[in-house]
Amino acid sequence: MDTSRFVKTSNIERLLTGITTVAERGAREAGFAVVIGEAGTGKTAAVQWLALQHDWLYLRAKSTWTPYRALADLVREFKETPATSHGNVYHQALQLLGREEKVRTILIDEVEHALRATH
Repeated sequence: MDTSRFVKTSNIERLLTGITTVAERGAREAGFAVVIGEAGTGKTAAVQWLALQHDWLYLRAKSTWTPYRALADLVREFKETPATSHGNVYHQALQLLGREEKVRTILIDEVEHALRATH
């Protein structure tokens, strides 16, 4: 993403205010925010920009996500090859997150894809 061409609109300012509110409300592990809005309003571009600005991890959920695939995508964000089994990729993700010097926010875009019931 070319951040030099990113325009801070009123929607971006509201997003930044919301993120600041979540960050300042207390325990980091209790922070959770949902960005909602109509399709085509720039939510994906906004959260990608935000992730780049703050060195946060960015994942885009997919309708094919399983717990393994979600963790494998997280491992790939660290430029690592995911382990081949669910248990191993879980431990791999924990190890990668644990070696970080600071707590990193994980942004999950299009999360509704991962929440759909499968039949």
